[in-house]
Amino acid sequence: MSKIFVKTTLADKQLVSVTACHELAEMLIDPGAQLWAQRKDGSFVAYEMSDPVEEQTFDIDGIAMSNFVYPSYFEEWHKPKSTKFDHLGLLTKPFQIAKGGYLIVSNKNKVTEVFGSKAKARRFAREVRTQHRSEYRK
Repeated sequence: MSKIFVKTTLADKQLVSVTACHELAEMLIDPGAQLWAQRKDGSFVAYEMSDPVEEQTFDIDGIAMSNFVYPSYFEEWHKPKSTKFDHLGLLTKPFQIAKGGYLIVSNKNKVTEVFGSKAKARRFAREVRTQHRSEYRK
């Protein structure tokens, strides 16, 4: 089950189609919000397909959709620019974060968010995360 908070999305002046697409992509890949990718440094990154590129969108027949990363994004052995890491082709290496994106990282059993910009961190801090699927990882 996935929840799309329509009233919250609209109050934040965001598009419901982008929020729904974001959550659907993540639910299809990891419905239980339990998968992690291990990095060379021993930390783990949550297998969230839309978070790293969260504020990037594209249109399908005039409807805005959320950008998303491909499985190659979570495979650190790929060299920069060696493959496509996200649908829009804006990321150039594994685990890169777009300015409007973030990662959920677990390191030594401590789960934190790492942001692509200070502005994203400020916007994220204002969000109501109650019942958000990412909160279950904590």
